[in-house]
Amino acid sequence: MRTFIAIELTNGIQDKLASLQEKLKSASADVKWVNPSNIHLTLKFLGDTDEKKIDPIKNIINKLAIKFKAFNSEVSGLGAFPNLQSPRVIWAGLSNADTISAISETLEDGLEKLGFPKEKHSFKPHLTLGRVRCPKNIDILEKILAENLDFKAGILEIKTVCLIESKLSPKGPAYTTIYSKTLA
Repeated sequence: MRTFIAIELTNGIQDKLASLQEKLKSASADVKWVNPSNIHLTLKFLGDTDEKKIDPIKNIINKLAIKFKAFNSEVSGLGAFPNLQSPRVIWAGLSNADTISAISETLEDGLEKLGFPKEKHSFKPHLTLGRVRCPKNIDILEKILAENLDFKAGILEIKTVCLIESKLSPKGPAYTTIYSKTLA
């Protein structure tokens, strides 16, 4: 099964991100937009996961939930990887990045012991909105991004960490939460 560990968003935050996507879509750039109901904060993408590892992964999430308390993060700001002048991945940002990064690092350390390699790049908390496929109308998209850099979607209460299964299909990915644990 294909899995990842994430924090799910509230419907209110997803709705505001959907409105932002509509503004960005007006550029008519060639972007594969993430379905708003599928936008989440990925803490660790696991990929193909042996079912025998599911219980040990749950144990790592349980230990994490004891170590970290629930907290709030403001969903605000826009950005792009690698940068706004050459956007490949368009994202919304989050406050309390240090705490979110500490959670990700704790997961990385525990999961490495199960054979999941650590990420090569440092973790940057973000919510992926879309992936640019080609440079068509990229200048218009860059202008709209620049006009919305101060975007705000509200406060996200980060209180639950989820193990999610992803099933790919021609219609896009379908996500199923197979385990969740509330933070202390």
